[in-house]
Amino acid sequence: MLDIDVNFASAHLYLGWAFEQKGLPNEAIAEIEKAFSLSGGDPLIVGALGHAYAVSGQRDRARKVIRRALRHRNNLYRSGR
Repeated sequence: MLDIDVNFASAHLYLGWAFEQKGLPNEAIAEIEKAFSLSGGDPLIVGALGHAYAVSGQRDRARKVIRRALRHRNNLYRSGR
């Protein structure tokens, strides 16, 4: 997929998950961060990024990402979208 379209966020997400499962947290984070930047803030990818930070021991970054996602969610509900 990445050979076909390097801007396909889902492919970066899946690759990140694969790296995470292989015990390669730095590679996982790099791919999931790419997915995040390409996705426009897709909630699934935001959650995956927070999780990747948490399992890599970067708890403060994980909290920051999750808080941001929660604020975004609350704004969506308040705006009626």
